[in-house]
Amino acid sequence: MSCRGGEVTVTAVQPWGVNANAPWKWDKGAKVSLDTAAKFKGDKCEGTIKAYVVNGNQSKGPIAVPVR
Repeated sequence: MSCRGGEVTVTAVQPWGVNANAPWKWDKGAKVSLDTAAKFKGDKCEGTIKAYVVNGNQSKGPIAVPVR
C-alpha cells in the first residue's frame, strides 16, 4: 500500500491478486479503480481500507489495511 497526497494504491502480494468483484471501501475516500491494483482518492493519507484478495478459487477479505 502506498499513499501520497490522498491518492492510495493497494496491491496484493503474489500469488494473490486484487479481487475486483468484491466491495472494496475506504472510510476516508472514494474508489477510483480496481484492476491489478486498487486505487482510491481522498483528502489525506489516513483511515482504513477494507481489502479483498483472490488466488484462483480462494478468496480473503475483508482485510483491514491502515492508510498512513
